[in-house]
Amino acid sequence: MVGALGPRGQIDFFVSHAGQDAPWAEWIGETLERAGYSVELDVWDWTAGTHLVAALERALERAHRMIAVISPMYLERSWTSAQRYAAFAVHAEESEGFLVPVVVSPCAAVPRLLRPLSNIDLVGQDEPEARRRLLRALAPAASPDIRADRRPGHPPATLTGRTMLASPPDHGPDGAAGARGVAFPGGVSAVHNLPARDHFFTGRGDELQVMSDLLHGDAGPGLTAICALHGEPGMGKSQLALEYGWRNVTSYRTALWWINAEESTGAATGMAGLAEALGLAVSGGPSDLRRRVFQELSRSGDFLLIYDNVVDKAILDELPSGGHVIVTSRDPALSDRFPTVPVGTLPRAQTVLLLRRRAGRITEVEADRLATAVADLPSAAAQAGAFLAGSRTDPGTYCETLANAPDGLSLTTVASLEELARRDPAALDLLRRLAYLAPEPIPLAAHRTSGPDEGKAVLGRPGSLLVGDAATTGELVDVIIGLGLATVSDVRMTVQRPVRALVRASIPADSRRTVLVRAMRLLATADPGEPRTPAHWLAYAELTPHVVAIIHALDDQPCPEPARFRGLLLATCHYLQACGQFRLGLRLATRTHQRWTAVLGADHPDTLAAAARRAVAVYRNGQVEAARTLDVETLQRRRRVLGVDHPDTLTSASNLAVWLFTLGEWMKARGMDENTLARRREVLGSDHPDTLTSAANLAVRLAALGEHEAARVLDEDTFTRRRHLLGEDHPDTLTSAANLANRLAALGEHEAARALDENTLARRREVLGSDHPDTLTSAANLAHRLLALDERAAARALAEDTVARRRRLVDEEFTDPSESGRQT
Repeated sequence: MVGALGPRGQIDFFVSHAGQDAPWAEWIGETLERAGYSVELDVWDWTAGTHLVAALERALERAHRMIAVISPMYLERSWTSAQRYAAFAVHAEESEGFLVPVVVSPCAAVPRLLRPLSNIDLVGQDEPEARRRLLRALAPAASPDIRADRRPGHPPATLTGRTMLASPPDHGPDGAAGARGVAFPGGVSAVHNLPARDHFFTGRGDELQVMSDLLHGDAGPGLTAICALHGEPGMGKSQLALEYGWRNVTSYRTALWWINAEESTGAATGMAGLAEALGLAVSGGPSDLRRRVFQELSRSGDFLLIYDNVVDKAILDELPSGGHVIVTSRDPALSDRFPTVPVGTLPRAQTVLLLRRRAGRITEVEADRLATAVADLPSAAAQAGAFLAGSRTDPGTYCETLANAPDGLSLTTVASLEELARRDPAALDLLRRLAYLAPEPIPLAAHRTSGPDEGKAVLGRPGSLLVGDAATTGELVDVIIGLGLATVSDVRMTVQRPVRALVRASIPADSRRTVLVRAMRLLATADPGEPRTPAHWLAYAELTPHVVAIIHALDDQPCPEPARFRGLLLATCHYLQACGQFRLGLRLATRTHQRWTAVLGADHPDTLAAAARRAVAVYRNGQVEAARTLDVETLQRRRRVLGVDHPDTLTSASNLAVWLFTLGEWMKARGMDENTLARRREVLGSDHPDTLTSAANLAVRLAALGEHEAARVLDEDTFTRRRHLLGEDHPDTLTSAANLANRLAALGEHEAARALDENTLARRREVLGSDHPDTLTSAANLAHRLLALDERAAARALAEDTVARRRRLVDEEFTDPSESGRQT
C-alpha cells in the first residue's frame, strides 16, 4: 500500500512488471511488506481509470527504489514498458542503486541499461531460498524512518486523495476480500498464456467450487475432465474461467493455455502459440497442428486448456487425454455434452461490492442504485465502475442516464464511448480502427520517431501493429482500457465482440469507409517477416484472424485497399501455403484475386500477384490442370505488363514449369526451367533464393529425364549455396537435401542417400512437424532407401506410418507429395 503524495522516498519500493509476471510481482510485494517495507504495485494500488503513464511517473517520484521483475516478456518492451524504460534510465542516472533488477525467468539477452547493475537471481529457487535472496539483497534499501511508518497491516491509504478499496487476489465465497495469501510463483505452470488477471474480480465463490469439484472428480483413467460455463453475453463467463485459471496457476505443471475459440482462425492461432511454447513446430493445417500439440499434452496429462466463447462445438470433438478443459459458451446445447455450470447475474451484494471496488468513490447507496440500473449484469457493472473511476461524472447523474436502459451493457458502452470522445478523440479513433479487426488479441507496439530506425518498433514483438511513439501509445491505450472498452495482456489488446459491434455501430455512416481504410493502414504497419521462414509463422498466425476480419468487412463495405495492406495480404496467403494450411490459403487467395480483378483490374501488378498465389493454392489443393490454366494467363499478362525479365514474370514461368512437369510434359518443363534459371541468374544473381529455386527445379527435370550425374552436380551446388545463405534448417535447404539424397540413390550410393535422408527427416520433423507434406516426403524417401538396403521390416513400418498420415491429410489439407519442384 502507498501513502499520500510526497517527495522521493515516501515509499520503499515500486514494483514494475510485465502483465504475465503479476504473480511474481505480488509475491515480491507481499514478501517485502511482511518484512516491514512499504510497496506500491499497480495491481494493488491503481484503480480502473487510472492514467497509467501518469501513475507510473508519480510512483517513480515517490519510491526510494524500484524493482524491475525481469523476464523475456518484460524485456520485449511493449508500449508501456518502453515508457518505463525511458523513465528508468533517467532515475537510474540520478540515483545510483535506484533500479534493482530481480530476474525470475531465464533471459537470452539483457538490455544495455541493465547490464552494469547487480541483479537478484530467483530463477530455479524454491520459496525459502528466493525469500532469503530477496531480503538479503535489499536489506539496506529503505530508510529506517520510512520502514517504521509503513508496516504491513496499516489501514488502507489514499492515492491521489482517494480512498482505495484494494482487491487482493483471493476472495471468499461472499466476495469479501481476505488476506493476500499470494502463492509462490516458482510453481507456476511451465507454459501458460493467461490474460492479465482482473484484480477487481468479485464473488462467484459457489461457481468456482463447483468448477473445482467437476474438474477434480473421477473422470476415469486417461480421460479428460471437462467443465462448461454457460450464460448469456455479459454474465462474466470468461472472467470466471480466467479467475479459476489464476487461482490454480501453480497446479498445472505442463501447460495452462487460453484459447480464443469464437472463430476458427483464433483457435488456430492459440494452438500455434501453444505449439511454439511446447517447443513444437508451428506448421501444418489446424488439424495437424492440434494433433501434434495434443499428443504432447497427453504424455503428461497435467494441463488445463480454456476454450473461451466456443461457437462451433466441433472444435471440442478432439481433446487431449488426462488433463482438464474449461469451455465457455452462449450455446445451451453444451450441457447435453458436458457437465455445465450456469453463469447468471451477480447477487446484489456482490454487484455493489464490484461497483465500489471499480469506481473507488461511490457510496453503498449509489452503488445499489447503479446495480439496479445495470440489472446486476457483471460486465455492465464493471464497465460502469470503470467509467466512474475515469471521469468526473456524478454517480447520480450517470445512474439516471442508465435508469431506463433495456440493455445495461449497451448503455454503459455507449456512455463510455461518449466519455472517450470527450476526453481523447485520438483514442476513440484508435478504438474504432481496432473494432474492424477480429475479437482476438491484437499485438501492439510503439515506434521510434527519430534517428536511423525512425518508424521501426521500439523493441516490440515481431508482427506488432505500430500505433505511435511510446508516450502517445501508452496514453491512448490507458484511456481505452481505463474506461473498460478493451482489455490488455502484456503487448496485446483485445476488444471483445459485444463492444466491437457497438463501437462499429457508433461510427457515422459517412465515415465508415474512411475508418476501415485507416484500420487497414494500421494493420499494415505490422512486419511479420519473410513468410517462408518457420521462425516467422507464429507472428503470421497472430495476424491472420485480423486479416480475415478485414476481408469480411470489405465484403460489407467495399473500399480501396492501401498498397501496404495488399502486400500484407499477399504475404499472409504465402504463409498459409508455406506452413501447410492449404484450404484456408486457397479461400483467401481466391477471394483476394476475384476482388482485386474487379477493383484494380486484371492487369494490375497486385492482381497478378494474387493470381499467382491463387494458382499455387489451387495446385496444392490437387487441381493441377486448373493451376496450369490460371498460370498460363498470368504469365502472358505479366510478360505484357511487366516485361519478360521482371522477377514476378520469372516467378510465373517457374511455377508454370512445375505444373507442366506434374502433368507429364517433362521436356517442355525442362526448357522453361533452363530459360528461367538463365534469366534469374542474369537479373537476380546466382545466390538469390528465387534463382536457387530454379536451379533445384531444373535438377528435378534432369533427373526425371535420366541425366542423374548432371542433376547431382546442380543439386550439390544448390544445397551448398542454400546452407550458406538460408541456414541448415530452412525449408528450402531441407528440400535441397532431400533432392540430393534422391540423386545419390539414383547413382547407387544408397548408404550416403540413407544418411542424408535420415538427417533431413529428423530436421523436417523438428522444423515442420511430423505431418507436414514435406516431412512425409522425406519419410517416404527414407523408406525407399531402407528397402534398397534390404531392411524390409523397417521400410515397411515407416511406409505404413507415412501412408496413414497422408491419408489423414487428404481429408484435411490436400497436397501433391511427388517431387515435381518448388513454387515461389
